[in-house]
Amino acid sequence: MSLYNKMATAALLSGQYDDGLTTFYQVDPDVTPTHIQYDGIERVGVRLDSGASAIGSPIKSVWLRFRKYGLPTGPITVNVRKATDDSAVLIGIFNIEHFPADTEQSLVIRNRQGNTYNCVVNDIVSVEFPSNAVNGFEITTHSTAGNPTNYSGVSFNGSSWSTTSDPPCLGYFRPNFSGDLKNENDLEYGSSPPRSCASNAFLSFFDNVLLDVDTLSI
Repeated sequence: MSLYNKMATAALLSGQYDDGLTTFYQVDPDVTPTHIQYDGIERVGVRLDSGASAIGSPIKSVWLRFRKYGLPTGPITVNVRKATDDSAVLIGIFNIEHFPADTEQSLVIRNRQGNTYNCVVNDIVSVEFPSNAVNGFEITTHSTAGNPTNYSGVSFNGSSWSTTSDPPCLGYFRPNFSGDLKNENDLEYGSSPPRSCASNAFLSFFDNVLLDVDTLSI
């Protein structure tokens, strides 16, 4: 099992990981998942309210649960949106075409170049995709749990943010050591021997992103 499969699996079970990560925010799904559909909205995320544990730290990795419907195409972007001017700090990008429709997915995406932006109050960790009622994307939510302390689920309709009725099933975290994630990835995915992916996962390298995806049988 790869490091990223371990992280995704652990994220479903507990708030602590066995590979040296600090979790800032985590909401796991219901047994029967609910969703926020990107229909009339184009971003779903989590806002860092006053006192949030991620304030003053960089977000290195984001775990998310999601599903697609219809035949959407194009990239999904995971950003930190700055409270000061709504500018984006990129965590990663992945393409929706790689996933089957109507199937729950779990993904961990990491900034391999070592994002160094330290979050401030009211920043938002945001998952972004164009609104589409027929061919689109939806974030899994928890219909009975509340948001973790000092965090709020939010969505963006193209002009303004509003709070969500249910918290998004996201997790974000950073490593508990100095150095950027490129060095960590080099150690985990070295050439002696190179790692391979299980049949229920695929591994894709972008210029600055390493991601691992599991298809969940729910």
